[in-house]
Amino acid sequence: ALGKPVHSDEKNEKTTWVSLYGMDQAKADVIRYTDEAVALLRQFTDEEDPAPMFLFDLIRYLAGRNN
Repeated sequence: ALGKPVHSDEKNEKTTWVSLYGMDQAKADVIRYTDEAVALLRQFTDEEDPAPMFLFDLIRYLAGRNN
C-alpha cells in the first residue's frame, strides 16, 4: 500500500513503531491516537458539518490503511 518493498525498513535497519513496541501495541496505539485525534477535532468543529468532514474521513482512512 505504501509502494515500497515489504520488510524494507527491517532490511535497512530503520527503527519503526512496530520494531520498538510490537505489532499488538502498535495496533492498540493506532486506535488510541485515532480516538484522541477525533476527540480533539470535535472540540473545534461538528462532525456533522460537511465542510470539515474530510478531516474526520482522513483520520479514519489513515488509521485503517494497510502498511
